[in-house]
Amino acid sequence: MNRKQIKFCAINTLGALLLFFVLQKSHILPGENSKLFFLGPLVKNISISGTPEGYKKEFLIINTSYDRMLVPHYENVWGGADFEGIQRGNVAILDREKLARFFERIERFRNYRYIVCNVLFDQPSDYDRDLLSSMQNAKNMVVAQGEDINKVLLDFKGLNLGLDAIYTPGGSFSKYRLFEKSGDTVLKSMPLIMYEALYDQKIDPGFFFSRLNGSLIFNDFTPEYEVKNDDIVRPIDLGDILLFDDAHLAELTKDKIIIIGDYYNNLKKTVYDAKTPSHLILLNAFLALEKGYPKISFWLVVSLLLIFLFFSFLVITKQSKVESKVFKYPLLGGLVGGASYVLAMSFFSILINSIFDSNFNLAYMGIFFYLENIVVNRHFHYLRIKRRLNIGQNTSRRRKSTN
Repeated sequence: MNRKQIKFCAINTLGALLLFFVLQKSHILPGENSKLFFLGPLVKNISISGTPEGYKKEFLIINTSYDRMLVPHYENVWGGADFEGIQRGNVAILDREKLARFFERIERFRNYRYIVCNVLFDQPSDYDRDLLSSMQNAKNMVVAQGEDINKVLLDFKGLNLGLDAIYTPGGSFSKYRLFEKSGDTVLKSMPLIMYEALYDQKIDPGFFFSRLNGSLIFNDFTPEYEVKNDDIVRPIDLGDILLFDDAHLAELTKDKIIIIGDYYNNLKKTVYDAKTPSHLILLNAFLALEKGYPKISFWLVVSLLLIFLFFSFLVITKQSKVESKVFKYPLLGGLVGGASYVLAMSFFSILINSIFDSNFNLAYMGIFFYLENIVVNRHFHYLRIKRRLNIGQNTSRRRKSTN
């Protein structure tokens, strides 16, 4: 290689690493059917046949899908429990009288580990005063704030609020975002708030990555599907759990992370499953933090640099030479100007995911290097296409036959 090629490889490798971090932050998908771009997480998920039995002792999911109440629907609500606003018909919300009773009862024991109340309090009810009184006594809890905190009733804004946003561009969830940052304001997600509280940690937020528990982590990552939608962690309806006596209820809540919300209607399509309850996405994001899966290690970065350096070499090296020497083997031959760049990067994704426990994809980078190859070696690919389509050869034959 000459000096110009070496310089290109060095600059292109660093540029590719920067592009990787940009794409890792992005939630844009090529569409709903995009599993090729997430082969690493999907292959790893095969080894997790079902929810580990041990999670029965860690989580208690309370479903509110069938516990509803009808209240007047108000637009432009303000004033908390003493609300004012424009009334337009009625709306069905969570039965807050039942929820108030549930909080009142579990606060007698206070033996739970944490409460995730994935419920948006944006419409007032006659039971809000009692409910607020019970919730304010909770020892460890985070409450959903929705996309716009201004829609949360004034009195409920005093609770510990966290983002419940699950982004589904293209109709499918692929990556979880730990927080939203606007200037000096950081809005943390519910799994992040829960992790910080339980492990006495504070995130130092950055743009592409952040520092948590002494390590650099991705702000956006694909959680593993450890807690699945199966019978191991079966949800219990709110109305049913209120029928249990105190002894049984205390046994159910002991040392548990309790997740409250609409389990059966708040569903998302993910890279793993067509209908995944949002509760499970939040839980799996928390478990990813707990196990350090979004971690960025020195050797991970080195591995990415070596992979990008190799593909930069493919781009800048004379293609005829690459085709004849480097890619004379069938497995590598397709990488010359072919879409196999994407498949090769998907293979590296699986390899890196299995080594570093970092769920991300490199398929987008395969597209980048493929397009770069076409641009840099456009003359080679143009002649190659002409040979394959017999363009020029047919013309010369016609000329010879005419002569």
